[in-house]
Amino acid sequence: MNDNKINGLVARHNALTKEDKAFVYSMYELAISLSEFHERFELFRHRLMIPPESVASHGEGLVHRPTMTVEEQVAHMVKRLPFLVEEIGEHAKELNGNNFELAIDEMIDVVYIAMGTLYTAGETSDAWCASVALKNDRKTLKTHYVSDTGKVVKREG
Repeated sequence: MNDNKINGLVARHNALTKEDKAFVYSMYELAISLSEFHERFELFRHRLMIPPESVASHGEGLVHRPTMTVEEQVAHMVKRLPFLVEEIGEHAKELNGNNFELAIDEMIDVVYIAMGTLYTAGETSDAWCASVALKNDRKTLKTHYVSDTGKVVKREG
């Protein structure tokens, strides 16, 4: 990530309300936890079947996420899809049982698994995240509207 991108994110962060900053920090904390979790279990080398010699090491045992081919990324996402389905099912079960706190916990597990799938998909996942953020940043009330269900929908025309 270049300095201009970092400065832009800092400026956007500084414009947030205190409550929004708290949420952003909680997502940041989740992302750090996720990174440490994947390092702790060496999920890069063992789970993705990437030979250790192809992983560029630096510092104290930290590794760069390898670049995967599109085919490998698809296979990786297909392999992790049952994890997401399981967590979504657990979230739905708790929500349908009116167990609000457990439903929230399961929803965060869904986010954690989704983030983990992106994180372990290689360096291109960073670009995917930036692309989706930019796409959503460009949505305005002129280009989209909020439907009766609360979904933001593209205007026709």
